[in-house]
Amino acid sequence: MGVPIERLEVLLDGSVVCVLEPGSPAFVIGRGRQCQLRIGASGPGGDRHISRTMASVCWRRGAWTVQNDSQTRPFDVVVDSAVVPLRPHLDGTGPSIFVLGPDGATLRICSLTGSFHIQLRPCGPRPEPASVPGPDPRDPSTLRLRKPTPHDKLLLAAKFLSRRHAGYAVGNELAAERANDASGKRATRITARAVENSVARWREQLQMIGVPNIGGRGNINQLGIELIKHGVLSELDRIGPPIVERDQYDDAAG
Repeated sequence: MGVPIERLEVLLDGSVVCVLEPGSPAFVIGRGRQCQLRIGASGPGGDRHISRTMASVCWRRGAWTVQNDSQTRPFDVVVDSAVVPLRPHLDGTGPSIFVLGPDGATLRICSLTGSFHIQLRPCGPRPEPASVPGPDPRDPSTLRLRKPTPHDKLLLAAKFLSRRHAGYAVGNELAAERANDASGKRATRITARAVENSVARWREQLQMIGVPNIGGRGNINQLGIELIKHGVLSELDRIGPPIVERDQYDDAAG
């Protein structure tokens, strides 16, 4: 699996605009004067099809996220040629948020006069340990995650990619229901216990490589975010539209 992102380069038209560090203030993109990256600002009044505050990139709960801050304009997040639309928050449910995986992403913001492609590229990955020839159980930094099976990925996606905010968990019963709906007719129905067991296995995998603060029901959302951060899941693995719910999430959704 990929190395989780720590520092992030922001590029416009192939040129580095900024390098973001974990914990940096939100990096705002848009037409307004307050934006760190201004796009669509040329000409009298600028391009009205680009919002004053279009998007923001920030470090949230140990991962880089992209948020649509516009109330009227959508834009796309592109990962490996797959496109994930981020809608504006018109209905009072809050902004759309995309959690970046280890490969980063490109933001594609279009207007009637053209389009802007803003690359978010991870940089400064952790170096491979020079003194250890292979994985060493005594040193978690040398261990690597295995790839999830298609079945595990289905269960994890149902658990952690059913809400609008990727990584935030739903209950095991609802996750099993969504996994069954996505998998069609099966000889054996997916159960809540199967979801629980899959989550436990992958929590243990992350703990083995030294990921902290993911144990217990109170850290279930952080576990989901770490699975995305480490490349086990991505937004592209969603198995259906997000469930409609309130904007505040329960960290104890076991």
